[in-house]
Amino acid sequence: MARMRKAGNKSNSQEFNQNRLFRLLQLIRLLRSERELTLKDLAQILETGERSMYRYLRLLESVGFEVIRSKEGVIRIAGQEIRDVFTEKEAALIQGAIRAAYPGEKMAESISRKLDVFGQINALVHPIAQAGHAQILGRISEGISMEKRVVLKGYHSANSNTISHRIIEPIGFVGAHAFVAGLEVATGRNKFYRVDRISGVEVLEEPISRKAEHVERVPDVFGFALEPGAAMKRVRLDLSLKAALFLKAEAPLAASCLVLDETGKRMLLDAEVADYRPAIRFVVPFLGTKEVRVLGDEGFHEALESR
Repeated sequence: MARMRKAGNKSNSQEFNQNRLFRLLQLIRLLRSERELTLKDLAQILETGERSMYRYLRLLESVGFEVIRSKEGVIRIAGQEIRDVFTEKEAALIQGAIRAAYPGEKMAESISRKLDVFGQINALVHPIAQAGHAQILGRISEGISMEKRVVLKGYHSANSNTISHRIIEPIGFVGAHAFVAGLEVATGRNKFYRVDRISGVEVLEEPISRKAEHVERVPDVFGFALEPGAAMKRVRLDLSLKAALFLKAEAPLAASCLVLDETGKRMLLDAEVADYRPAIRFVVPFLGTKEVRVLGDEGFHEALESR
């Protein structure tokens, strides 16, 4: 019996450590995203307490990450662009050069540790993120097949810039599984939810009970559905290649509506949308620059000017 208890304790300890590692890697991924998250937001998404979040943040700092907190309480990792700028070979080359040029310097060692950690994390984060994505799709699929309500945990809404749990009656996937369509129980509205903005999914015992209210619709390029009785609107944009990449990240379905112009250096978007607001939200930060030029239509020009 004693041996069995020891084995059980070891198994529990391993599971506990795995959960901590998983949360830590999730935290790194969240802090390196473009989302503005506070300590409370992070604790909610990772389903842990704020005290535990402080411990995770201190652990990140102890291995060389610089954790920055804004006046508004938003938390980020400084230097998150390192992953995108340097390959592992380039990072190793920089490490060698820094250590040779500044032997024994604390700052040089700090930079070196950061590059080291980024290399290790790159090898781990992607498969775990992919596994998490697959788990989310699997649980939503389970809810659909069993006709059960599901909770979309820590859903980040770009429209309201809020993070909350959403109880929905799932209808199905659209846009190559980029979105899940569902009836939001609290509002009774049929909506689309971006799968990559869902932090977790719980399948409830509560069965779907409002199937008569489900409406299967096709989302526009920004993931919005046309309201009953409304007409589609048109948005035409001239984008730099960089702005086009931002648009693809913000609205994955827009990729099919983007074409290169004659110069091969810019891209054109010509798409029908259910609502101007997401397009306005995308365009506004680029106003006054050469990154985005609004070509039409007249209604979009008017909506943008009124904003």
